[in-house]
Amino acid sequence: MTQTTSYDLYHGQQMLVQDIDLSMSAWSALEEEFREVVAELNELPQMNAFRIEYERLFKVLLTSHTHEIELRKRCEEFNQDIISTVTKVQQSLSTLKEDEQLIAQLKREIEKTWEHVDQSREKELKDLEQLNKLIAKERTLSQEIKDGLPTHKTTAIEENEQLRDKLQKDRDAFNSEVIVLIKEVSNLEVRVKNFNTEKKSYLTHIQEMTEELSQFKTEYNEQIKAIDAAELGLKKTKFKLETKNNDIFHKESSIERGCQKINELEQELKEQSQITQKAEKECETAEHRREKIDRDLKEQIKQNSKLYAENEELRDGLSTKEAQIKVIKEQQIITQKTITAFIKRRKELEERRDKLEDEKNQITEEYKNILVDLNQMKRQFDVEKAKIEDLSHQKSILSKNINKSELDVEKLKNSRKIVEGNRKNVITKQKGYSSALEELRVSERRLKKETDKYMEELQIAHQKHEQAIEEAKIKKRDTEEYQEKIRDGLEKLKQQQSLLEQVRNEKNQYSKLMNDANAEINLMTKSKKVMNEQIKKLRAEIEKRQDELLDQSRKKESIKIKIEKHMEQIKKMDDEIKEQESINRQHENEIYKLNQIIKDADTERKRQQKEFESVMNDRDILGAKLIKGNDELALLYEKIKSQQSALSKGSVQYMEKVMEIDTLKFKIRELHKKKVELSDEISALDDLKTEVHRLERELLQENMRNRALQDELENPMNVHRWRKLEGSDPQSYEMIQKIQKLQKKLIKKTEEVMMKDMLIQQKEKLYVELKEVLIRQPGPEVAEQLTTFQSTLKNKTKECRKMKEELKASMLLAKEQQYEHERLQAELSQIKSQYYQQRKAEQRQRSYESGAYDDHQQLEQQQA
Repeated sequence: MTQTTSYDLYHGQQMLVQDIDLSMSAWSALEEEFREVVAELNELPQMNAFRIEYERLFKVLLTSHTHEIELRKRCEEFNQDIISTVTKVQQSLSTLKEDEQLIAQLKREIEKTWEHVDQSREKELKDLEQLNKLIAKERTLSQEIKDGLPTHKTTAIEENEQLRDKLQKDRDAFNSEVIVLIKEVSNLEVRVKNFNTEKKSYLTHIQEMTEELSQFKTEYNEQIKAIDAAELGLKKTKFKLETKNNDIFHKESSIERGCQKINELEQELKEQSQITQKAEKECETAEHRREKIDRDLKEQIKQNSKLYAENEELRDGLSTKEAQIKVIKEQQIITQKTITAFIKRRKELEERRDKLEDEKNQITEEYKNILVDLNQMKRQFDVEKAKIEDLSHQKSILSKNINKSELDVEKLKNSRKIVEGNRKNVITKQKGYSSALEELRVSERRLKKETDKYMEELQIAHQKHEQAIEEAKIKKRDTEEYQEKIRDGLEKLKQQQSLLEQVRNEKNQYSKLMNDANAEINLMTKSKKVMNEQIKKLRAEIEKRQDELLDQSRKKESIKIKIEKHMEQIKKMDDEIKEQESINRQHENEIYKLNQIIKDADTERKRQQKEFESVMNDRDILGAKLIKGNDELALLYEKIKSQQSALSKGSVQYMEKVMEIDTLKFKIRELHKKKVELSDEISALDDLKTEVHRLERELLQENMRNRALQDELENPMNVHRWRKLEGSDPQSYEMIQKIQKLQKKLIKKTEEVMMKDMLIQQKEKLYVELKEVLIRQPGPEVAEQLTTFQSTLKNKTKECRKMKEELKASMLLAKEQQYEHERLQAELSQIKSQYYQQRKAEQRQRSYESGAYDDHQQLEQQQA
């Protein structure tokens, strides 16, 4: 057995060495493949995440490979230790056998010595009896001597004394021999004890060695299991690598498609960039026209001021001035028409530019969808930054507006003096401005509607964007061979983006200018209204004064005094009106801001509601998934428990079956041996049967002869034919003797036949028993079933491992989903708190606005 185990261990070691050589060659090839793949992935910046994951997987594979090599080295060391321990065990067993032989020899010697001791003790007892007898005789003789004995008795006494001396000498010698033998026995006993202690020590050593052997075997089995696990991990990692390579192949194909799409989009971008350039040129020409119109307006305003001065100085030349004013009105109408035409043209250009920008955004979004994961954080940061910039920009605009309003107040103070002469121009301007204002309001409503539409389109675009993000995640896998084309496309895109940014900046500038113009227009309309009211009052007063001048020229001084008083009151009223106007403007600006804030808040609320609804849906889905996952986990745990119990039962049954197989194999070997022996004996059965048949035939023939002879003896034929002769027939006598011999032979043969029959019956019984044993024993079908059971057991263990791994993965997914759920709930709570804060701020602003509006109404009532 020990030789076979050592041979198996050596064979296993060779197999391990071969496996290591194979794995080393495969590993070198795998490392080369990994380096090539990493070199290819480093060229692709979009595949950084995949490259990191790929490197992580390779590191795991490397660690598993190193662990495998270490385990194999340990297995080799354990194999060497096992071989050394096996040799030691063999040596100890051989020494044990020698010691047992020595112990047996010593036992034999001890038995012999004890026999000698027994014999000597018997002799001693006999000698003691003789001594006692002699002592008794001596006493009797001494008494007789004292009494006085004859001479023949004295001689006998002397002889007895001589015998006693001899016996004493013999006893002494015997005692000395006994002492020597006892010493030898004690020495032998000491040696036996030493041998027994050595035997015990050897046995303990052997037990320790066997325990070490069993430990080594268990460790060896564990290491083999660990190697199997590592090989499974290697296979899994190889499978993952193959899947990743397949993914890379798919990504390459999708990259080719993406590159084709990018080329098409680039062509479209070029065409649209040309269109945008044309539109920009048209915008520039329109801006030049607008600047010219603004200059003309300024010149006209200067002329109006001059005319107003001339009107004050030369009231008599009103007719000439009115003609000039008519000319100016016509020019102003022309300029207003040109302004409205320019505004319409600008709106059309802006609409075209917005459309182009939308188209361009759609084109760029299709490309940006590929890089959306990287740019999401940047976009969020840019959005927040843009909001901050917008707020700061609004603040600066408000400050500018305040400054402008202050300047306008000063201008109005100055223009108050010019109002009387320039009222007709103002009325015409008012009409033009009111028409322009109405057009602007209409355009503003239309723009609001368009903004609402664009917001809806934006939301749809966001949804499309999210869908595109999901598609991009799929398309992300498709990026390797056409990297240079993508880089060229990226450079072109960057240029186009820079152009786009320039266009956007220009658009922002134009929108700022538009806002400024709208603010100025609003201010001018308000000032017009005030001026109209004042002009009406002044007209009434002027008419009255003209009548009074015609009727009452004498009362000029008193009227002048009254006029001065009225002028002072008017100034006060104007000051109060201007203050109220400034307050109203501030309120209007604040209202406008608040409306914008409300719109932003509404849009944000809608967006947040949608996000909240999506989050709630996600939460419900995740909850359902979690419940399903928990149910599946429970089912999996139950399945695992049932499979573990089945595995444990199966392993127990498997061990029992293995034990039964071993016992049956042993029985089969013994039965094979018996079969060989019986086959040798059965081969002679045919000869024996033929001999039996032959002997039976001879026996029948002899019986027939015997019966015939007996019949002839009983009733002899032709008795009277022959006369009796003296003496006997020698032939008949010889025949009788032969018959007797044959009968004796027949009896012997029958006895032999009976014996042979008995043997045949025994052999047949053995043959039947062997057949039954062979029928009971497992055949090839049972062996096949055993192999199938073993394979199913292995498959079940693999499935259990897979189930465990899937369980771990599902648990991790559940944890991640729980974490996302918690994160979403936290974001929801933050959004709610922000929303409530915004609502509170809006309520405060509304209360503040309502209070300001009440104050304004009170002031108007006081003025009335």
